[in-house]
Amino acid sequence: MQGSEAWAAAAVALGTTDSERILSRLAKRTFLSMWSYVNVFRDAGQKNGRGAGTELCDLLVVFGDHIVMFSDKHCQFNESIDVGVAWRRWYSSAIEKSCRQLEGAEKFVKHHPGRLYLDPLCTVPFPISLPKPEQAIFHLVAVTRGGHKAGEKFFGMGSSGTPILCTTLVGNDHYAVPFHIGYPLPSKRFVHVLDEMAVDVLLGELDTARDLVDYLSAKEAYITARPWVNLAGEEDLLARYMMSEIAGRRGLALDHGGDEDVMVLEEGDWFGYRNGPEQVGRRFANADSYLWDEIIEWHSSHVQLGVAATAEQVIGESDFSSDHELVLRAMASESRLSRRILVEQLMALLAQDVPPGQARTRLVSIDKQRGYVFMAATPETGAAYQEYRAERAKHARAYVLGFAARLPLLREVVCIVSEPGGQPGTQDMLYVRLGDTLSAGEIEAFAELAQSRDILRPDTPVVLDGRPRHDFPVKFEITYPPVRVVDRTAGATQPKKRRGDCRSAAKRRKQTRAAKRR
Repeated sequence: MQGSEAWAAAAVALGTTDSERILSRLAKRTFLSMWSYVNVFRDAGQKNGRGAGTELCDLLVVFGDHIVMFSDKHCQFNESIDVGVAWRRWYSSAIEKSCRQLEGAEKFVKHHPGRLYLDPLCTVPFPISLPKPEQAIFHLVAVTRGGHKAGEKFFGMGSSGTPILCTTLVGNDHYAVPFHIGYPLPSKRFVHVLDEMAVDVLLGELDTARDLVDYLSAKEAYITARPWVNLAGEEDLLARYMMSEIAGRRGLALDHGGDEDVMVLEEGDWFGYRNGPEQVGRRFANADSYLWDEIIEWHSSHVQLGVAATAEQVIGESDFSSDHELVLRAMASESRLSRRILVEQLMALLAQDVPPGQARTRLVSIDKQRGYVFMAATPETGAAYQEYRAERAKHARAYVLGFAARLPLLREVVCIVSEPGGQPGTQDMLYVRLGDTLSAGEIEAFAELAQSRDILRPDTPVVLDGRPRHDFPVKFEITYPPVRVVDRTAGATQPKKRRGDCRSAAKRRKQTRAAKRR
């Protein structure tokens, strides 16, 4: 199989088991097909280049500096025997084994980043460039299926059934405490352990690469910075994250400003968050934003098949990046809120009437470091289509350089060029990554280009949409149960008592959710 054919096949592959297929669909919706791959192989199992390689992990995501490794195991929990015995067996197969696989996969990639392949015979190299080892940020995610119903039964009283996160548990400590997860690896390398409900919630709520890796990073930093964290469930932590803001960005603002090292979060936040009018309003507001995902996937399919045109082919010049993954990754780096804003601007442009031989342009910048040039252009009457396409690409290039010159803080500019809405045709993308400043030669070249095309003259104002946008159109007014903060001087912080609290008090907190709902 040729490289491009293998890449295209791997991009749409959904795994070999039912649980892998479920996970793959969820991950591809979040990270999209360009950056998420099931059943990636390493050549560690080969001898002298012969034989089959071994599977690295069930799903590998490489997105910029972030590498997310998933292990997915479905093990049926035996509810016909003592829960303590059943838990030990299930934990060993479903969680401990997954975490060890992920730890080994992380070590392999750190030491051998160039030995990953898309096929078992290790003939087709992994198509996405991995970050440098010193820049790579690894996230390990163990997805466990088959125990959720048993968890609901164990906690009772209408609890969600997701495991309690109790970080005083390390390694073999887990065998004595059913449905509580801390650090499964003795090294205390943090692993996100998600059951079937938690992974659905997480990848359903955070359905962009930017949103998900931001959450994983915030969760890891928050939990590993404290000796003891006791959280009712992944979904409740996620609800608090979605509702919190630190320095203008979402974060885990659970502290109360004191010198605490023990944190307890009770159950109930997710139910209030998920069913409130605020979240319903957010889902409606996000509906059009998925057009952004569709544009990325449409272009990705052409790149993976090896049929995407380059700048040399369109305009005969190569000063713009021909690395298609760069431009698509820049677009995929946008959050769901940013995609909502960008699609609104793009649709407004494409709805305009554009006379033959003319173009309409809209300049957009959300985070002040990445700018977008949206352009709708129509060919001259009777003009050859290929000539029209080359001419509009050159016109777009002038706008890209002009935008960069007018806003010196920009570090990259993406241009999307299309025919106006309703007209069939092609879509071009241009991408430029900028240094700290534009050189005198670049500024002079832009000035000449702008003058020749009569665009972005010095007296032309660049007006950006600066209206404040809110992720939740309706303001939250939900009253949550308080976060319990335990001071380090409290007697409850003794290690042995913490483990006892994990098993008893935390379970009782899970059992109160049904009463709170009523």
